[in-house]
Amino acid sequence: MDIEVNEEQVYRVVIKWLNKYFGNLRPVEHNTYSESLFYVDPKNKVIMEWVPEHEDVWVDTDIWLMIESIFHLNEMDTQSILEVWLRDTYGLKDVRPSSDSGFYEFRWKKVADGLNKKN
Repeated sequence: MDIEVNEEQVYRVVIKWLNKYFGNLRPVEHNTYSESLFYVDPKNKVIMEWVPEHEDVWVDTDIWLMIESIFHLNEMDTQSILEVWLRDTYGLKDVRPSSDSGFYEFRWKKVADGLNKKN
């Protein structure tokens, strides 16, 4: 039996999942990377980085791939859903979410290490 799901239903389910697991991120600044705002989970792991000047939001690759895998979405659908989620959950309007592809791993570790030293 095939079950048909429309786009609105998919958005709703994925956004509910995102809010359950990543709806409690807090924004933090880091003096070395003053152009960015980092969103971290309760354990101070950087989940995403927003660069307001360029409207870019870099999302942790593992989360991006999880969304594609769990919900059987392609890259464009994942990006579209993340745009809605970022707007509705974090108030980030007109942003372009992208997978960080591991590119920002070093700087995100530096931010997390700095936060962990404060605690």
